[in-house]
Amino acid sequence: MSKKAITKYEENNPFLVVVDIQPSYHPGSHHVVPDVIEKLNNTKQQIIYFYVGKEFDLDSKEDVVFYLLENGLEESRIDDIKFIEKTYGYYRGWMDTGVPEDVIVRAIKEMESNKIVDCRDFEETHWANVIGEDDIEQYILEENPIHSMNLDVDMSIFHLDNLNNLELIGGGRQECLKELELYLKAINKDFVINEKLCYGDNYFSYQNDYKSLKKMKVI
Repeated sequence: MSKKAITKYEENNPFLVVVDIQPSYHPGSHHVVPDVIEKLNNTKQQIIYFYVGKEFDLDSKEDVVFYLLENGLEESRIDDIKFIEKTYGYYRGWMDTGVPEDVIVRAIKEMESNKIVDCRDFEETHWANVIGEDDIEQYILEENPIHSMNLDVDMSIFHLDNLNNLELIGGGRQECLKELELYLKAINKDFVINEKLCYGDNYFSYQNDYKSLKKMKVI
């Protein structure tokens, strides 16, 4: 990939957020790893690095660091990276049943503003704000619950006033990276996604809208 493609967003986006570039996901991400490493070696952006850890029997921070070094990261860059261990599946209950993106974002806003960690704790006023005019059955949302990222991960870093204008890379593009994208939309952060440095096509039902799924009797 050209240097221009790797660095095109850096001037206007001082923060780089990397999602799930790690050993356990190498089979799906290997094609972008060399360019990600090149970016990490040369960027002047501040780097926030998410990885799925030992809670899911995946990689430790040491595993991730060794993987990056093994693939060409300069050792001097390690101290410039803020590593954050996370889990996953925060919003997948709705994503994988085709709930519209704007509904998920409204739900995240409700959880954030009311310090709610599980949508099953919503009261009727919360549900009214989330569903709005959309043709969605509340019971289906409750049967496929979502929960706040704050339940498992310290996301306070994204609430710093000076942390804005982010560049997102990594994957899976419609899975863990999509979850972070929805979260950032909900808390009104400006960001761009560098598609050239993302991996993973979505093979779940997120490609379909909710009404299509109902018509197909999937839900």
